Amino acid sequence: MEQIYVTLLMPRLPPELECLIFEYVATRWPTEVPKLLLVASRVLEWLESYLYTVLRLDCSDPHTDKVLAALTAKSASFRSSAVRHLLLRSRSFQSAEINTKPTVDILRACPGVTTLNLTGDNVGPHLLPILAGMRLERLSMEFRDLFGVSRPVDVWHPLFRAVTHLEIMDFNFPSNSVEALCVLPALTHLTFRQAPPPRVLRPLLESSPRLEVVLIFPILYYLDTNAEARRYVSAANLEGPDSWAVVIAARRPYDDEDWELGARGGEDIWMRAERFIAQKRSGEIQSGNYLLPEARTR
Repeated sequence: MEQIYVTLLMPRLPPELECLIFEYVATRWPTEVPKLLLVASRVLEWLESYLYTVLRLDCSDPHTDKVLAALTAKSASFRSSAVRHLLLRSRSFQSAEINTKPTVDILRACPGVTTLNLTGDNVGPHLLPILAGMRLERLSMEFRDLFGVSRPVDVWHPLFRAVTHLEIMDFNFPSNSVEALCVLPALTHLTFRQAPPPRVLRPLLESSPRLEVVLIFPILYYLDTNAEARRYVSAANLEGPDSWAVVIAARRPYDDEDWELGARGGEDIWMRAERFIAQKRSGEIQSGNYLLPEARTR
């Protein structure tokens, strides 16, 4: 009787407020979500989707099969709303024959993805119908693999209709395709893993008034110093404010950890580039400086 009396006197928050508190904790400390799910059945109902909001998967890892099985056991509405950010490595190291099924199954199980980073030898034109059904906003991929190496990159394809942040991971992306990117209706941020020929930058920027950041990694061209970066931008015939959108990344490459940091709302390389450009506009950084400093150790 005394135990019941004590329980009745214990304060209870309104469910809506309690839910908000748990959601804040899950967002702020995502690694704690599995523990939070054990608190009560109502917390499990509120937070289970947080387990899947950001996924980094590798098709060669047995853990991926478990994640896929768990996802496919859920309702279609759960799958549509749960996974928002997906990084998928899809390489077939164990066989000379490429098995595309795992990649297809994972993408079909995550129709609500808005941020997608996809690489591997399983990438090809067979994925285009699936990607067209997604409303992708941030996309990182080798596009010649996606469309087929013998075919042009179709910048009018529906998969690009909502993309604001595009990372071109190809090491031989055609110059004419770079210039064609100006037709993408929502594009504001563009990254090249391999520096394109300087001559394509000016036409691209002049034809893309919405483009705020062009982030270039120093591959092919040696752009490890600011003097080298200035020569590269000068070769593009860009001067003054017209050149401020161009940012050359320092030596450290964009990595999976940085991708996840951005997916979880942290300051990723995109945000660092935005801040760098803002500092150039305000005069905090000299206008002739194009080299983005390396990120502080996280």
